[in-house]
Amino acid sequence: MLSVILSTFNRPDALGRALDGLARQEGAGEFEVVVADDGSGPSTMALMDLWLRKAPFPLIHTRQEHQGFRLARARNRAIRASRGDRLVFLDGDCVPLAGFLRAHLAGIMPGSFLCGLRYYLGREETERLLEDPEGTGDGDLLRRVGRRERIRVAFRRILDRAYRISRLKDRPKPLGANLSVWRGDLEKANGFDERFEGWGHEDEDLARRLVRLGGRKRTAPAQARIVHLWHPSDPTFTGRAATSGNAPCLKRGFFLGRCRAGLQGRPLADLKARILGLPSLEPLFPRKAGVEEAAELSVFGPRSAGPPGAGGSPQPSPGPAEVRIAVAGPGTLPTKPLPRPGGPMGILAGAHAVCRVRSDLRSEETAREVVEFLEEIL
Repeated sequence: MLSVILSTFNRPDALGRALDGLARQEGAGEFEVVVADDGSGPSTMALMDLWLRKAPFPLIHTRQEHQGFRLARARNRAIRASRGDRLVFLDGDCVPLAGFLRAHLAGIMPGSFLCGLRYYLGREETERLLEDPEGTGDGDLLRRVGRRERIRVAFRRILDRAYRISRLKDRPKPLGANLSVWRGDLEKANGFDERFEGWGHEDEDLARRLVRLGGRKRTAPAQARIVHLWHPSDPTFTGRAATSGNAPCLKRGFFLGRCRAGLQGRPLADLKARILGLPSLEPLFPRKAGVEEAAELSVFGPRSAGPPGAGGSPQPSPGPAEVRIAVAGPGTLPTKPLPRPGGPMGILAGAHAVCRVRSDLRSEETAREVVEFLEEIL
């Protein structure tokens, strides 16, 4: 069965049209809809009361208190409430065309996730559509999509295909508004990373983690079609994805395939780790990675801790790991930096980031400092 995760916040007019579109789906078989509400007000609650009585499909409404833009958290809440073995993500400001779910049903399979595109409807056309009680069919929706927008989407399909063949860019970018994934694969990645708050990049982060865990991106741009209704931008939207508050987390160069703040909270002790040259830290990570085994986390200090205040050279290799952290004690000098240095002292060779501590590397205080650093960045 398919579970549609339909996210919304204070757009009952658009949400009603999205639910209308889901009620018109053809060839999708049995499916349920779980509305992931990020803390909407009474108007959305009234709409949901109406749809809970009349929906032609099982409908569940999950809601969290509004404490800013927390889309990743709202989606995770809805995922936990869903029952389907395949999950389709749709935003509540998007109206799906009649073949939307059929395309996702045909294209999604274990070990892959499916991406679609969307048409953007302008402000005036959106207002006309929302005022027209009869304007819900595919023909009416597509008629309202301008010629320039049709050309843009057609060109995007061609350009994305060229990028995939040439491998110049990773395209298409996954959209949480038009995405499907097998439940087992999503649970393996631990769902959406709830550290992504505010507008942007939580969907790209999920996609890269699915790929790291062996998933393959597939596309259905001509079949899985939706129409995005105009709305004012969220205050956290800066105008460009590259300047989003979440961009530094996406682009910093390291991440866990199975995030820590997801469907389940993961303590640091749950990570499969490799600890080198830091004996005081080893008891805190009971899940040990072997010498040649890929670890989630590798933390390494000098080859020999030596007396308090001594430096030393780093371990020759932190081993294969998703995240590699070097620990630098007092007097430790950075070695050759990586292409993307981070922090004022650069990055030690082989590390993604450096934790600079104040104490002797063998002390319990050092272990506490390292844990605080890891809690902050992972």
